[in-house]
Amino acid sequence: MAQQYLGQGPADSDQVVASFDGHAEIVLENWEILSRLRADPYYQEVVEPSEAKLIDKASVVRRVGFEEVWVSDGKAAD
Repeated sequence: MAQQYLGQGPADSDQVVASFDGHAEIVLENWEILSRLRADPYYQEVVEPSEAKLIDKASVVRRVGFEEVWVSDGKAAD
């Protein structure tokens, strides 16, 4: 599943080194959380301006996926 999510081949392939210099993974219960984050004054006043200095947003690649939990706390998940 991780290979499919990241779009990378197996570890023994000739393309093990990723073609990017950073990665962030954000896990959300729902999309509303992301909307509230972006509307938060601290995010708008502090975080977002620093992102502009650190991230070339024009070259950002976004991948959206989901997680299937099969085992939780050593037991089969519902």
